[in-house]
Amino acid sequence: MNKKEVIELLKDTSLGYIDKAVFLNDISKAYPLILEVSHIQEILGVSAPTARKILKQARETKVFPVAKTSEKSGGRYKVPRDPFLRYVFLGEVHPMGLRMLQEEMGAANR
Repeated sequence: MNKKEVIELLKDTSLGYIDKAVFLNDISKAYPLILEVSHIQEILGVSAPTARKILKQARETKVFPVAKTSEKSGGRYKVPRDPFLRYVFLGEVHPMGLRMLQEEMGAANR
């Protein structure tokens, strides 16, 4: 599957994320190992501000790894491709995010 076919697959609203997960290997081959905001936009079909908001929230919750080149305004987000795609299409949360969630649930139950 070439990049154009992958983009068309991602835009297909008749398929849900679970349906698209079948093509996870093809999707990952179409993108670099480190994703930027433009890639997140393309994969999720969202605007740049929405993609940045998602990445900011993911960075706080650690559901998938997110790095930012500068803490100041204007820093670029960098995301490892495979953990991001596994989170989006399979719902797989990064181990750090699971640990944070467990700690929060433990504190709430005390």
